[in-house]
Amino acid sequence: MNTSAGIKLLPSLDWLSNAVEAPFPLFIERLVAFIAAVNATAGNEGYQLALPRTHLSSLANQKRGLVLQLGTPSGQWIVQFFQTVGQTSYSSVTFQGAPLSLWTANSTNDGYGTVASSVSTSAEGSANLKVSGTSAAAYVFEPMEPQPGPSAVVFAQDTTPGAEWFVFSGDSAAAPITGVINPNPWSFLLARDPVSLKWMVCLRRLTGWAPNAAGSYGPVIAFRPNVQGYEPAHRRQLLVNRPQLLLQSRRLSASGTTYSWLNDPQPYRMPAAIWFGPCNSNPVTYPGRANDVHGTFVLDGKRLHQLGRAVDPDWWISFPVATPPAAVAGWTSFADFSWRPRTSRLTLQEIPQVVSGSELTPADPRSRPYAPVALLLVNDLLEPMAEAGLAYRDVVIDPGGGGGATGGGQRPTEGVLWPPPPPEWGGSSRQQD
Repeated sequence: MNTSAGIKLLPSLDWLSNAVEAPFPLFIERLVAFIAAVNATAGNEGYQLALPRTHLSSLANQKRGLVLQLGTPSGQWIVQFFQTVGQTSYSSVTFQGAPLSLWTANSTNDGYGTVASSVSTSAEGSANLKVSGTSAAAYVFEPMEPQPGPSAVVFAQDTTPGAEWFVFSGDSAAAPITGVINPNPWSFLLARDPVSLKWMVCLRRLTGWAPNAAGSYGPVIAFRPNVQGYEPAHRRQLLVNRPQLLLQSRRLSASGTTYSWLNDPQPYRMPAAIWFGPCNSNPVTYPGRANDVHGTFVLDGKRLHQLGRAVDPDWWISFPVATPPAAVAGWTSFADFSWRPRTSRLTLQEIPQVVSGSELTPADPRSRPYAPVALLLVNDLLEPMAEAGLAYRDVVIDPGGGGGATGGGQRPTEGVLWPPPPPEWGGSSRQQD
């Protein structure tokens, strides 16, 4: 691994400001440095990245955003993201993916150019990457919303050749949280597909643009496991790593003359260092949530770090305890930052790398030994049944606060192993108190 990371504490988050120490210019600063490192790596000649538009491309200070160019040996692609200055609504955001040939680098959209609509007779097309739907929860994480009061921006990256990824996120840094869940954090992920070696981009709710089975690019339409609809019953969260993104690709219609976006059979798996899960925002059923800001805990030799507050969806990133990410000049290192030890219970499913095209669901035979128990353990009434089932298998867990576990030696101080994974999987499921 070749990792680095850092944090900056800010008096507030004004995403649409162009000041040097404002969050969006800091995001572009770190993204430019990551791109430079990737482009200079031997073997990446056919997978170059570029930023033809940044926050400095605004002609009349009306929009703030970027155009990111993704290079592949078979073609060039772009992701266009910008937001109207002074607005924070869903409609103020433009988030699109397209072949480079469909993007015109002109002065429209305040200098961010124009993405042409898909042509039905072309196998390549553009797509609106914003979440569809009518509920507020469906799209609140795409706009960059200002944060009053103490805030933090976090970046982390891995430049290991063929497995590169970059994360940037900004959110409140105050604890306890006061007020409602809004304004929301904003997060950005750029990562390399280890199979095709092509790049993908997604935002906090895992909406984005990724390589598909057709050898091209398509919009992300869903993800698995579908932990987003999973509501913990009390002070617990389900976190999973390597969630699968489900895509679309341009395919011929039955007539054989026109193309349209259709669901793709091949999912895209996110990097193992990225953990993702839902969060119950009800202060009655999750009374500790107000203090769960930039949390941390250790799991099997890896330290997980929470990106901002416990919001739905929650993002965490992990690094080996033995090899923490390198510090970067001008940024507080992860080692020096005051992360808050996470004390509320977490149910964790560590998903192994699987063959391309396979899907992980609760019905998957490899998950049956423990997935149903994991679901029982988040319910106060059913928890005793789940623990009795574990005891029947000679796996006794300490439900909180210390003590020990039988059959497995002394209980570690962090990251309790629970329950054992099926041997044919090689992954594991964990509970942490």
